[in-house]
Parts: sequence; C-alpha cells; structure tokens
Amino acid sequence: MAEQAPVVQYSFLQYFYYGDTKISESILCECVNKSAKMKAIGGGEFKRITKQAHGENDAETDTYRLDFKLMVSSSLAEFQGISSAKVYEPIEGVRMLSPGKQTSQRVVLLLNACRNINREKLDDCKKMNDAASKEVVRFFEKTLKKPKNLFIFLPAYVSSVNQELPISEQYNIIQKDLSDTLGYIFDYRQEGILRT
Repeated sequence: MAEQAPVVQYSFLQYFYYGDTKISESILCECVNKSAKMKAIGGGEFKRITKQAHGENDAETDTYRLDFKLMVSSSLAEFQGISSAKVYEPIEGVRMLSPGKQTSQRVVLLLNACRNINREKLDDCKKMNDAASKEVVRFFEKTLKKPKNLFIFLPAYVSSVNQELPISEQYNIIQKDLSDTLGYIFDYRQEGILRT
C-alpha cells in the first residue's frame, strides 16, 4: 500500500540568514525575549554572547544560557549559502546586493525526514546510507546530544493545510502534526540527560 501524503505541508523560509550566525542569533535572541515564558525561565532578558569560541552558548541571562540550533540539514544550509543573494560592502557606507548562484543541488528537508520519528525508526536510519537518514542521525547524535539548554528553531512555515476546515481545526491538525513529528526530540533529549 502506498504511503499517504502528509496532511500538512511545510516550506522553509527562503532567506533566513543560514550562513550568517551573527544575524540569525540576533533574530533568535529577539524572539526569545518576546516570550514571557522564556524570560521567566531565564530570570530576565537574554543577551546575545558576541565573543564566543567554537561550541559556546549563544545567549544568556545572569542565571541561564542558551545555545541556538537551526533544525536544518547541512545540505539545505549549503544550498542556501550558494543560492541566496549576498549583501557586501565594497567601500564603507556603500552596500550592494549580489545575486546567488543557480544550483540544482538536492537538499534534505529535515522536518520531513524526521516525520513521525521514534527510537525504532532512528535505529533504522543508523543502518541506512541515504542522505535523509544520514541527516536525521547527524541531527540526533550531534545536535541533540549536547548537554546544553538548546533553543531549536525550525525556520519553516505551514504552506498547505485544508483551508476548507474551520481555523480551530486547522490549528489542531498542525499542532498534532508537529507534535507527532517533533515529539520524539523531547523524549530523546530526556533520555540523553538521564544517561549523563
């Protein structure tokens, strides 16, 4: 039996500064500070840490530190780096826009690759050699295993859901789909924290 297409379709934000961490971290820090819940967790407003060695946290309060992670595959980040327009400053005060290069590179959409993931499916991915499985394993093994407070940002938006349904039902469908897709991430993090 053929697998049924997902009810909710996602598209990735085309121009989310994938290659410029200064800009993306500033945007994410601003987002965190708009959340009353995050401010309560952190005990105040987060400030972006501007001087970092490799692998350090990205934002902090007096009592809490966060490491920002984008839930994107390395192939998508590379594609965005190649194909996105670039702003450069040939002389001080003069900014110019350079168009990105055309590329037909295939990318893995990590959100789709992680759809309905669980321990068994993750173990299966470890045995497979395709690009999507490798990206899923990399995300779980390298990103989620970090013993830090992670703020995982999914630079995507819902591009398709049944518009004929009442808005509250659309919301419930999207919420369930995201929960089914991303729920194991929280379980996996909890398992990792308990093991260390």
